[in-house]
Amino acid sequence: MYKPKIFDLRNVAALTIILLFMTGFISDMLMKTTYAEASTAKLRVVPSLIKDLEPGEEFSINVTIEDVENLYGIEIEFTWNPSIIEYVSHEVKIPAESYPEGVLHEPVLEVKDIVDAAAGDYIVAYSSQQPAEPFNGSGVIFTMTFRVVGYGTTLLSFALVKLAGYGLPPPPIPYEAYDGQFTNFVPPPAKLYVTPQKIVDPTLIPCKNFTIDIKIDDAYNLANF
Repeated sequence: MYKPKIFDLRNVAALTIILLFMTGFISDMLMKTTYAEASTAKLRVVPSLIKDLEPGEEFSINVTIEDVENLYGIEIEFTWNPSIIEYVSHEVKIPAESYPEGVLHEPVLEVKDIVDAAAGDYIVAYSSQQPAEPFNGSGVIFTMTFRVVGYGTTLLSFALVKLAGYGLPPPPIPYEAYDGQFTNFVPPPAKLYVTPQKIVDPTLIPCKNFTIDIKIDDAYNLANF
């Protein structure tokens, strides 16, 4: 004789709650992923130009991110010329709960924080972890202090940038990176001269024409004259 199946209402309710949770969670992920893809973050070195410092003097810069949305993870490789400026110290401004001017919400995971001073290279990587909220807005990622050791020009450069949003899988966040520059280069004096330097020609009598060239050597960044 056929017996109808009897469902346990408690199991049905539990399954319904799980399905609703998963549906809401996935929808939330998709919305945040779409939101992140609509924004382009900007990474900058502040100040963007440092100049006219002598060997022995020190200066500091901030590496910042602007107008980012849905940020959950960061990886940056930052480089400079160690024969012109040398690394002194740095401070990572993560999380924002510890550094009001910083980025990423806690709890956070430190993945990399490695300085190779001899090579002029720094790698930093951090990620927020559940139940942290994604970071939105602008802030300082890290500060770095240098000491001038030579003369010349060097970029303060973003060699690698990876920004990850909140989602499954973590969506990449588009960005624009603007390098900084240090310079204390003093160009040598330009040389201005006439060639030929001397003209001896007995055929050059009044009303006769002749030609000379006015030349310049070792000019640097010449804009006008």
